[in-house]
Amino acid sequence: MSGERTVGQPRVASFGNRRYGQNVLETTRIPLTIDSQWQSKTVTTDPPTYVPHLEWVLGFTITAAEALRLAVVVESRTDVAWGLVSRDPSASPRVEVKFLPYAWTKSDDVQVNFEWQRVTVTDPQLKDDPRRVVAVVAPARAETASRIPVATLPSHGLTLAMILLAARDTEHRRQGRWRLKPELAEAIEPYGPVLASGHQAGTATA
Repeated sequence: MSGERTVGQPRVASFGNRRYGQNVLETTRIPLTIDSQWQSKTVTTDPPTYVPHLEWVLGFTITAAEALRLAVVVESRTDVAWGLVSRDPSASPRVEVKFLPYAWTKSDDVQVNFEWQRVTVTDPQLKDDPRRVVAVVAPARAETASRIPVATLPSHGLTLAMILLAARDTEHRRQGRWRLKPELAEAIEPYGPVLASGHQAGTATA
């Protein structure tokens, strides 16, 4: 497995360490419902051969009582990548994981595209039908300001997770950028400080 974006897992463990004796402001906690569904469509690649095959999408529809913003996380055994999704706040956002084979007849490489984050996995079963490889672990109910695992690829040591935030806990910036309000950074462990950093995505290695 080779990642197109990676962030060091050991470093992430220290991102959210609270300072001793510090008063930490609390984030808004909103109940969420999460609905998961697989969808496929027939596509063709490798012109002029045009071999028909299925491309799969694992979708999650979230419902909340107020507008949300979304961050996504891809965790491997040693690395983590995170990104803030540049999208208008919504009380019913849809989040997708797309499984996109690079060259159907020539390679078993598959791009796992989780909103902002992408990682390449080499696996013929994943290419043929990701439902055989991917475990859907999204809960039916969750709440904002917490890490929510939604899918894993156990044989590749990958976990896909999302963090949903109340829009009122974030700051809108220019050109669609946003961040968690800095004063709330210590309230979300371990990712709060990076979500408040002003960077829209993070990459690093352990």
